Amino acid sequence: MRISEQDMLAVISEVMLEDPASETPKVRQNRVNITRNQLSNLLIGLANDYHDSEVDVDLTLYKNTVLEIKAMKSDSDFDRLMDSFFEAYPQ
Repeated sequence: MRISEQDMLAVISEVMLEDPASETPKVRQNRVNITRNQLSNLLIGLANDYHDSEVDVDLTLYKNTVLEIKAMKSDSDFDRLMDSFFEAYPQ
């Protein structure tokens, strides 16, 4: 199943932002130069935490986001995704 970029960015924001629910969320400085593998691992960890804690959330979004990131054929595809993220959340 294909996931929209907007949904992917929403999922990514959960691990990239200090306080995603804030009116002015800030990007975690230690994640500014995150790699594809690091981001995938963080998202998998978050989804596992939600599952283990029995949080009522659709884990399909997290799974599909990870699959889309891993399926990107080039680093430039990932860079474009992250550029979109950083445009939405300027530092």
